[in-house]
Amino acid sequence: MEPDYRLLQAFVAVAEEQHFGEAAVRLRIAQPALSKQIAKLETAVGGRLFDRTSRRVELTPAGAALLPEARAALAQARAALRHAQALAGRLSGVLRVGFMTGAIQPPLLRAFERSFPDVEVDLKRYDWFDQVACLHDGRADVAFVCPPIEDPELSIEVLADQPRLAVLSLEHPLADRGELSILDLRDDPVIGHHQAPLVWARFAAVDPRPDGSAPVYGPSVDTVEEKLEHAAAGHGVGLVPAAIYEHYARADLAFVPVIDIPPCQSALAWPKRTSSPLVSAFLSVARGDN
Repeated sequence: MEPDYRLLQAFVAVAEEQHFGEAAVRLRIAQPALSKQIAKLETAVGGRLFDRTSRRVELTPAGAALLPEARAALAQARAALRHAQALAGRLSGVLRVGFMTGAIQPPLLRAFERSFPDVEVDLKRYDWFDQVACLHDGRADVAFVCPPIEDPELSIEVLADQPRLAVLSLEHPLADRGELSILDLRDDPVIGHHQAPLVWARFAAVDPRPDGSAPVYGPSVDTVEEKLEHAAAGHGVGLVPAAIYEHYARADLAFVPVIDIPPCQSALAWPKRTSSPLVSAFLSVARGDN
């Protein structure tokens, strides 16, 4: 049997959704048509790929073995198509990409540059107080941001979740813990953020806490570097996405996972009014579109 990428796409959708109805919605096809595609693939394989119940579907051993290969084949096909589209259209120009440290996704940038080699990516770093302003004033065409963001003029698409870490001085009594509850830090001042929108500042500080209490606020800062210095000096506790550890690990700081608060999100934001083909191409790569 020659590869039929529609069948592989159907198989991956069912495997990920664990439900035929939801997979059909995702693929925008009727459920009977999806069932026929899976049956055709199972005939080609020579065995069942899913164990079906009235509520969900589960992969058989054969299905589990096929899933990573199917994902890889689809990714390769999509990359080849994007490359051909780039060669055909020779999309070119400069795409200005804003980012907050901790939100940026380097693999996405590399994938975009491979697919559109004639497009120059101009990276511009921003902080919490202007991650949205940079899109409104034209400094960036699209930006990696950290929600929550309340702005009716922007489109937001979440790329990934990442846990949050408490940044503690090594002298802090909880610095050697493997994980923490946010309520373990109820008496510690939390480092705040100058000029940040209220909804973002409260999310970043976990205000209110899960028990309804308000945090104690300590110093406010303008940059990640300032936050880390205050934490190292014992002036307060910083709360940061896990990616910050990858950029700023230090011998005088402990980064401890906080297990009972919502994760940070890495997302893309762009103006709803945009008609830029460069932004459209960037979003297409981010979504893994055909």
